[in-house]
Amino acid sequence: MWQYLAFIIKIVLATALAVWLATNPGNVVLHWLGYEVRTSAAFFTAAIFILVALCLVVYRALRWFLDGPRLWREKNRLQRLEKGQQRLLEGLIAVASGDTKLATQKAKAVQHLLPGKPLTQLLLAQAADLSGHEEKSAEHFRQLLLEADSAVLGYRGLINLALRKGDVAEAKKLAAELGQRRADVPWLHMVTYEISLREQNWNAAGNALRQAYVHRQLGARDALQRQAAVALARAENALAVADHTTALQAAEDARKLQSDWPPVMMVMARALAANGKRERALRLLADQFRKEPDLEIAKLLAHLLQPDDALVQHRRAQKFTGHAADDVASHWLLATTAQRAKLWGEARRHLFRLEQLQPDQWVYQQLAQLEEAERGDHLAAKNWLEKAVHVPPAVAWECSQCNTATPDWRALCPHCGALMGLSKNQPVQAVLLPAQSA
Repeated sequence: MWQYLAFIIKIVLATALAVWLATNPGNVVLHWLGYEVRTSAAFFTAAIFILVALCLVVYRALRWFLDGPRLWREKNRLQRLEKGQQRLLEGLIAVASGDTKLATQKAKAVQHLLPGKPLTQLLLAQAADLSGHEEKSAEHFRQLLLEADSAVLGYRGLINLALRKGDVAEAKKLAAELGQRRADVPWLHMVTYEISLREQNWNAAGNALRQAYVHRQLGARDALQRQAAVALARAENALAVADHTTALQAAEDARKLQSDWPPVMMVMARALAANGKRERALRLLADQFRKEPDLEIAKLLAHLLQPDDALVQHRRAQKFTGHAADDVASHWLLATTAQRAKLWGEARRHLFRLEQLQPDQWVYQQLAQLEEAERGDHLAAKNWLEKAVHVPPAVAWECSQCNTATPDWRALCPHCGALMGLSKNQPVQAVLLPAQSA
């Protein structure tokens, strides 16, 4: 709008000047180098305007001739930069969405448009990692270490690669280097925490968690649960080496932090049983089971009931579950104890109900064993086993970090050592829960 207004003002001024010259005629006499030039004032003014215009045209032409190539190169550079940034954004989106092919394609385009840039190296590293080329990925991450501004990104990528490969020593070395260069990096505490877990240095893991919470890398609830999980891992480690006193103390620490978390109750019960307090362990599990029936607690209850007489086991299981219970965990526990007590009809009833609620390979394996034990009917047992082939396997736990399956929950993944990495409700073909003996 202001440009149009300025143009109109210029037109008005030029028109006013022309009108003024027309209404006020006069002559202009110019003496220069012995010559005398006479002309009208209007013609002289027009000549001045034309001369100024010609000077401007010549100036613009000279400027274009002298600065044109530089300006063209600058425009081309800006276009490449804009195009490269767009490809970079598309590549990062492809990496985030897990599109390996598109991420690799965009990474090559960015490398051509923005060679040597830190974000280019980051995209190349992530695309290579997504494609499974860890060595190439590590090479690009190492390139990021050469510049101070991008070194943190390089260290983070290399540390993650080392932890994924299980090279704790390399991850620890890289974390120490980063700590010397940039001690103020907040996520370094979480790296120290994970490395400490892999080394089973529980005190260092707890200290790192507290620092992560102070630096707002974790919320209060998440920090408490992780502290409890560290205590559970310490208890499980102590149970594995028969240090029952330490196991019970660690389980108590976990219970103080997360008293309503089922895994805490399970590890606590195992520690109590290991210290000769089986009845207290059973009461603890039974209370938790009544609040929230859980298949893992049912398995542990069945295990802790084994020293009792078979009929006593079944009666106690009935008390734990309640007579009207109709959930998977309760039927699983009652089917198991009924088989031990050779109450075939009772066991069959619960197994048939399990077949309706959650048919899996374990149910059909138990039905096959029941046919063998009760009637010696090999053909019926074979039919049940054939059915087992066409249903999902028994539910197992799977690590979100390494995808390794395990039949029981553990605070630490037995394969990669990730804390709280195991998640349920995903049947895994590689793991079949062992069938209970009749």
